[in-house]
Amino acid sequence: MCDPRGIGAALTFQQPLILKILGTSYGDLYSGYKTNFGSQLGQVGSRLSYVNWLLIVFGLYISIIRRKTDFPCSVPLLRHSPSSSSPACRTRIAIIRCQYFFGSFLPTPRQSLRSFSMPALRSLWSNAAIAVAAGLAFFGTFFPTGRQVLSPISYVFASEATLPLHLDNLPEYRRLIDDLLGKMGPEDRLSVFASSGMMSDSLLYEMDKDLYPRIEWACQVDSRDRFRPATLKSKYVVVTDPPVIHLQPGAQLCVSIPDQYIVEGKGIAAAYRRIAAYQLSGDVKGYLYEQVRPIGKAEIDDLYNEFRKKYPRWATPEW
Repeated sequence: MCDPRGIGAALTFQQPLILKILGTSYGDLYSGYKTNFGSQLGQVGSRLSYVNWLLIVFGLYISIIRRKTDFPCSVPLLRHSPSSSSPACRTRIAIIRCQYFFGSFLPTPRQSLRSFSMPALRSLWSNAAIAVAAGLAFFGTFFPTGRQVLSPISYVFASEATLPLHLDNLPEYRRLIDDLLGKMGPEDRLSVFASSGMMSDSLLYEMDKDLYPRIEWACQVDSRDRFRPATLKSKYVVVTDPPVIHLQPGAQLCVSIPDQYIVEGKGIAAAYRRIAAYQLSGDVKGYLYEQVRPIGKAEIDDLYNEFRKKYPRWATPEW
């Protein structure tokens, strides 16, 4: 049961936070991260190796015959105790409702450990086998050298690589940063209309911390951030061709639409002039633009009219 004293303390010291949580639609907030059922199945399949699946299936079999499970919503069915896991079940359902995260109901890697929980398998050799398999999977999943060396036994690691970030044409990124630091005055600001591992304001910041005080941080996810008009007052803007985003199409219009307008010379683009071009990673072209005059009210209205085709509640800001 809930402790009344805890509830009283929360209401006393965290009332604004609690009210904000209760008044926030997390389904809308995380709508940009939602994916369809087929896509999630593909993601799960690519992030587990054949060895993982074998151990999980075997572990599930052991769980069922022992009347044990790690499925929060399945426990009541196996143990006939409706109250034993209903909070966990409701939590999983809430997650799915917000994010359509099918993976919440999939067997977790913990199931694979049940494969080694049988008395016959509790031995030094079984522990050593687990350690070796886990080490090979880690080495092949997170290290380029490991993935190459272990390619003959690729079934031990996931088909989807989780390798350190690699950028093609790194000198071009350095040239972009040098151009920015060389051109920007103390009061000048920078906006980046791109959001992926190929280009983003965070990427440039991580490559050179001197850019931090000069970046006007752009919207990354429509449903969470909305478009930030202050980015259109920066003297310098970085855009890409084609637009680069890290979520599904339509979830980052606050990045892709300004990018397209500027690259294609539409609307707000009349306030900018291109001053440099760069060949970025993945055959993506990057461009540096300088704002030569303030963006006009009619141009802002035109931009927001485009946003409102999908987000009718986005009001044009005072300009």
